[in-house]
Amino acid sequence: MSESVDVTNMMWRPALLQLTQIGNPDWDNGTPTVCFIDPSAITKLSRVVASFPTRADPTKKHPDVSCTEVFYCHGALHVIESPEEIAMMRDKIFGHAPQKPKAV
Repeated sequence: MSESVDVTNMMWRPALLQLTQIGNPDWDNGTPTVCFIDPSAITKLSRVVASFPTRADPTKKHPDVSCTEVFYCHGALHVIESPEEIAMMRDKIFGHAPQKPKAV
């Protein structure tokens, strides 16, 4: 008999997912930063092209950056990791990692 697992009502919480947020060229020379997110809060992943207006002149933009937008219950993050990588990391945290093929 299988039961659905409701992570929000469990006594334990899953590990946080470590991602790399894209850098904005106006701050810290565009250095990417580490961010952490609760994997159960992720609602959508999509591949996007992000662009930032410059601080000096809002009508001018920095070069576009291809990234993944991670939507979660409080907003969205632009990260370097691909949607596939994030999905695999999330599955691994929840114990749903793909099974190794069995030798016949």
